Amino acid sequence: ALEREGTVQRILDDRDKRSAILQTFTTHYVTIENLIASTTYRFRIGEGIDTIFDQQSQPYEVRTGTSLSDPPSPYSAQGLILTSSRAPAIGSMVFMELPGGQRISSLVTSSGNWIIPLSTVRDQQLASWLPYDRSSTTYTLNVEGGVEGRADAVVTSAGDRPVPPIVLGQSYDFRQGRDPVGIASSVRPT
Repeated sequence: ALEREGTVQRILDDRDKRSAILQTFTTHYVTIENLIASTTYRFRIGEGIDTIFDQQSQPYEVRTGTSLSDPPSPYSAQGLILTSSRAPAIGSMVFMELPGGQRISSLVTSSGNWIIPLSTVRDQQLASWLPYDRSSTTYTLNVEGGVEGRADAVVTSAGDRPVPPIVLGQSYDFRQGRDPVGIASSVRPT
């Protein structure tokens, strides 16, 4: 539940919003839209009817950044996440953080794909667009697949369109632009 100035709003997992039916997931991904700039929000995380996660009976708190104008030209990183059996890792979450920037994420789709818009990443204080070199910035991707496992990869911005396929349970270093042996060749388009 999201709280602001006495108003409480219940927000569903993104997948529940699309299907309009509450489902059971091993990961949860919530997008909160239409927030007001420079505003403090408080929230608790609920599971089912009776389970609430907070900070020792106090809500979590976050403050939105200021409004920014003139976003940089569009640029996104993208890729494919697979389970250890090479199936799309549906519902996994990809997290990344450019050096000096905020942490951002994406939910893996039913085809195993993810996309993260890097051009609108802000600095850690959320005060400005984050400048970075689109051809040589190194960053890490962390993938959380719930019961399917996790994966990590070191990536450069020169090789993130797309990032080579990532299999849960593995670690990768794509700085040299190499594709891990056997991964891309075992991926079948959907």
